[in-house]
Amino acid sequence: MKNKILLIIVGLFALILLSSFASALTADVAYVVSTPSDLKPEFLEAMNELGMSYFVVLANNITNQNFSNFKLILLNDDYFSNWQQIPINNVPAVLVNGRNMVNWGWVTRMTTVSQGDSPLQAILNKSYGLLTAGLNQTINVYTIPVEPDMYYIDSAYAYSGIEIVSSTASDSKDIVVGLARKGTNLTRTGRPNTIIRANTIFFGIKDTQYWTNETKLFFKNCLGYVAGQDSYTLNLNIGNNFVSIPLLISNLSVSSLIAGNPGIVSVKEYNGSVLVNSGNLTNGIGYVIEANALTSILFNGTNPRTTQALSLKRGMNLIGLNILSARSFSSLSVPLVAMEISKRSSNEVYNISTKYEGVWFNSFNLEPGKAYWVKASSDAVWSYNP
Repeated sequence: MKNKILLIIVGLFALILLSSFASALTADVAYVVSTPSDLKPEFLEAMNELGMSYFVVLANNITNQNFSNFKLILLNDDYFSNWQQIPINNVPAVLVNGRNMVNWGWVTRMTTVSQGDSPLQAILNKSYGLLTAGLNQTINVYTIPVEPDMYYIDSAYAYSGIEIVSSTASDSKDIVVGLARKGTNLTRTGRPNTIIRANTIFFGIKDTQYWTNETKLFFKNCLGYVAGQDSYTLNLNIGNNFVSIPLLISNLSVSSLIAGNPGIVSVKEYNGSVLVNSGNLTNGIGYVIEANALTSILFNGTNPRTTQALSLKRGMNLIGLNILSARSFSSLSVPLVAMEISKRSSNEVYNISTKYEGVWFNSFNLEPGKAYWVKASSDAVWSYNP
């Protein structure tokens, strides 16, 4: 009995909290759900990892919202009886929803496919670099067999004008993830045109609790694309490349990176004594990426706009900086404990700058996308403005 009372109290508190969220002035994402119990933890986790702020908007509070205060709508897989009040096709949105897509003029009938003994797969169109970055052309969408299913827009029922970012394994014209760009008219014989006034993505992989890491990354790429996140292209030469990621990103698995970029042989980082294989790519760390072919990697992320903090350990550190233009030592407030900074050029020659009695000799600019060796006399935190 006590547990039931506690659950009721928690539920009421959640409802009050969500209502206050919905009345807030601004955020990156308006996460639209029918009830508080419909919240998907995987959506919240993905937005947190992308550094996106969000407010939960309950369906019965739609008319009180000014959606121009948000970068995009994230729509739950609920049935919305008041679908006309949600400005889909008019503001940027990611739609993990198959229940109202007929209402919004994308398809005449939605289709689902269930996972059987073999895993459900999605085939990605790798020409959509921002949306498919870090992913193989073919991904398994769920971690377990049998139970989960996913939506897709069958080509027989689809409106024309939807771009196929990902298809089913059985038919390259069936849309698992589809993009309708701002300014597109979706057309279907015998139906009114659907005018798309803002970039919108349909994402049919709905059973979030079974997402693979690849599906999660795919979803985050879609959120970032619709929100207008920034991108950075890292160009690799044949051989060893000392590089870093200047945009703010969530962890990106090295296995996914290598799988999506066959020119990469290995990715290593410095553990304080030797170079070791990396498990994930993240900010603040320098990497040695070996490539056997010229390779360009497109990263989605956020331009750094606030003070950045980088941990240095006593001795040698292989670091990267969150900067988007070449910067001098002084403009980046290189800490006093730094005694030596070196970089490796493309011809495998090291350029070393050393500090004597507080003065840097042979200093050079630090560049975005590069990795640097920093020798420190003690542990410290390097704080700098990007």
